[in-house]
Amino acid sequence: MDMMKIFDPVLLCADCEVVRTDRSRHCSICNRCVERFDHHCPWINNCVGIGNHGVFMSFLLAMLSLLVTTFISIVLNFDCWENATIPRDSGFFFQTLYLPQSFYSRVCVELL
Repeated sequence: MDMMKIFDPVLLCADCEVVRTDRSRHCSICNRCVERFDHHCPWINNCVGIGNHGVFMSFLLAMLSLLVTTFISIVLNFDCWENATIPRDSGFFFQTLYLPQSFYSRVCVELL
């Protein structure tokens, strides 16, 4: 109550009892006020705000690159059972077979 005499009541957080800026907001999940609050992200289990916005954007870029790499790998290896008979020492994409030859059959690939 003493703070309400000094500061504008709109700027005070009722839960944290701190002075907030215009873009800060109280997160009900973290139970704290976050400066320049964007959202509470369930994947990183943290609020995205001024302190970690760059880290969150890096996380999104890493997830996007993982998605693109996975998609390209799937496209390149779509007919991998047909590539099992190609000699493995002649090309860039064709590496040595680490599993027995039966794992590269069409039936086994379609089941996985």
